[in-house]
Amino acid sequence: MQHHENNLAQVAKRVFATKDGEALLNALRQRTVERSSFPASATDGHAMALMMALREGENNICRWLEVLNKPQENQE
Repeated sequence: MQHHENNLAQVAKRVFATKDGEALLNALRQRTVERSSFPASATDGHAMALMMALREGENNICRWLEVLNKPQENQE
């Protein structure tokens, strides 16, 4: 699994190292992590919980891509 993660990190660095890639990652962050926390359209607690779970999943994808793109501190 570690080898697979290293390969993904290398791909992320190639993709997001460009100005276009950086712009894409910034746009993704703005549409997910930096978006308002509470959706105004939830009508009940259950709907709110589902919407928040979906939102956190989106945030996790963005954060995962950002982590893959960061320089590795312990390069072997």
